[in-house]
Amino acid sequence: MSSKRFLGITVLADFILNEGVDGVLDNLINRAGVTAVALNPTVTAPAAEGEGSFQPPTDAGSSPRLFDRPLWGKRSLWVKSAPSYEPNAVYYSGTSYKPRKANALTAQYGDLIEQFISSALDRGLKVYFQMSATSPTGLND
Repeated sequence: MSSKRFLGITVLADFILNEGVDGVLDNLINRAGVTAVALNPTVTAPAAEGEGSFQPPTDAGSSPRLFDRPLWGKRSLWVKSAPSYEPNAVYYSGTSYKPRKANALTAQYGDLIEQFISSALDRGLKVYFQMSATSPTGLND
């Protein structure tokens, strides 16, 4: 049994897309000493102002917030998003909730999230997903 304490950090996939799989994992393991990582299986790209969602989001009325490290050269921005995987519609049959549809972002960047998960596991980290319990249809990304 390992004597290492459990220490997990949630990572936005945006940073994986910007800093690369190895860059993020090196920082998590070597600088922060994590034993686990959580991520939302979503891929993003910059969007025009007012389209998609603004990042970082408002948090308990403390907006505007800024990222500590830039994404796409900015400390805040509008992003469009997609799942990093092709959802299996069969799992949602008979329910009023449907998965987000994969799109060009999924095709372009989804494999990078899969690489991150595989590399994290290869380095001995536990990997968890941060998922919405439910997502009502018609919400903007």
